[in-house]
Order: sequence, then C-alpha cells, then structure tokens
Amino acid sequence: MLPLLATRTKIYDLGLTEWKRRKGDILRPDAWARKSIDSKRAKQINPSFQLYYQQDVGNGVQLTIKREHFLAFSPSSVPMLPIVLSVDCSQGAGSTRSFNVIQAWGRLGQDHFLLAQWREQCGYADLRSAYFKFVARYRPCHVLIEDAANGSALIADARRRARPVVQAVVPDGRPKAARLVEHIPTIRKRHILLPQDAAWRRTYIEELVEFPLSRFDDQVDATTQYLDFAATGPQLRLPESRAVGALTLTGGRVAMVNHSRIQITQAGGAVLARGRRW
Repeated sequence: MLPLLATRTKIYDLGLTEWKRRKGDILRPDAWARKSIDSKRAKQINPSFQLYYQQDVGNGVQLTIKREHFLAFSPSSVPMLPIVLSVDCSQGAGSTRSFNVIQAWGRLGQDHFLLAQWREQCGYADLRSAYFKFVARYRPCHVLIEDAANGSALIADARRRARPVVQAVVPDGRPKAARLVEHIPTIRKRHILLPQDAAWRRTYIEELVEFPLSRFDDQVDATTQYLDFAATGPQLRLPESRAVGALTLTGGRVAMVNHSRIQITQAGGAVLARGRRW
C-alpha cells in the first residue's frame, strides 16, 4: 500500500537499494502539487480522499459488513420507544445527485431499530415536506440534521417549531469509512434491526455491505450520524402521550379516544385519564 501522502516514515527494501519515505512525503511530487492535494482533501468526494488516495478504509481496521449482520423484526412487536430522526441531505435534485435520506430510529437496550426510512433524489421542497411528515407521524424527541448542503435550510425551517429538539451536526472532517469503523462491532453483533417487510430493506443492506465502494453512501451517512449520537448515551424521553385507546365509564359505557379528541359513544358519566377530565 503506497498512500499518496506518507502517513509515517518507512523504509522499503528494493533489493539492491532502499527507498525511504518520510511522513508527509508526496508519492509523486512531479505530478502532484501540495496545494492540489490539500484542495482534494477538503472536498466531499466519493470514494473519500482517505480511501481513494490514501488507500486506507480507517486506521487499518477491516470494514467487512455482511448481510447476515442485519436482523429482521416485526414492527408490531416493538414497544413504544423514544424516536430519533437522522437526516442526510443532498445538494439538489437529479439522477446523478446524492440521495436525501430520513431515518427514524428507536433504541431498546443495545439494539437499534431502524423503524422507517425515506430516500429520494429530490429538491428541497420535497425534502422539507417529507421531513415534516416524519415529524408528524413519529413524533421524535430528537432530530439530527447534517449542517451541509440543503441541511442548513432544513435546520432553519425545523427550528421554527418548538419541538422536537433539532441538532445541527457539523462534519468533523473524518473520512466516512473511519467514522463507520467505530460502529462495526455494533453491526457485527447484530444490534441493527430492520423491518422484515420494508421495501427499502434490500437497498439499505446492499449499500452498507458494498461500502465504501457503493455508488451512493447516503444511507451509511445517516446511520453513522445516528450511531455517533447514540454512542454519547443521550437520555431520551417519550413525547407527551396523546389520548389514545379505550376508556371504561362508570356505568360500563365505553369512551373511544382518538388521538387528542375524545368521542363518547354513549353520553353520561365522566372520564378522568392522564390527569385530564372530559
């Protein structure tokens, strides 16, 4: 392995002579100017600079993910969990553009449930619409949005509402593969669970299995963003419960409760639920 920039001083035995590369030496200084290299390192490219030019997927750790590392679950079997949305945004619409991805995650012990995912090559208007639909449906307690591309505009729009908590995630400059490497043990121990009948299940698994050589890596980015957050051990709470279910009245009559509105099938009596009286 001959990285474009030497990561450490090393002596290569060439038989009749030795070749010494010092840390930071350019592999071919006749073809590469340091300014040009610095420019490529600063850009978000796929494959990443670290992988393509340095030939390193992350500090020498093998990035081997297999299909059998992902378990399936039935959505009906999962209890109500605090939900975290992880959003990775692209620059714009078009078949050559990256995908916008919204993922809804719930955690139970060491297991992480990817409850739902939306993924489209679209413009900001469609991304914004999909985001607020996810917020309405899953009522997350926390939202992670990368502060880049269209993510900056989405952060501003999302924060106009009091809830949920919206966290702007600033890219730290680490190679994408190096970020994912930190969570390989979690994946290999089968702690990432996917809905058994989800239409996006196959493409999600394929992208992670093929990464970092996959054509797109937006699902990887959203997943890594969530796992980085989960690794900090956040204290998450379920949102304030809406009135949902059936309540029995004093006289045996039933009050059917639909979200925040209550409809009593038979008049009379009083209902006291979650500290509120109707």
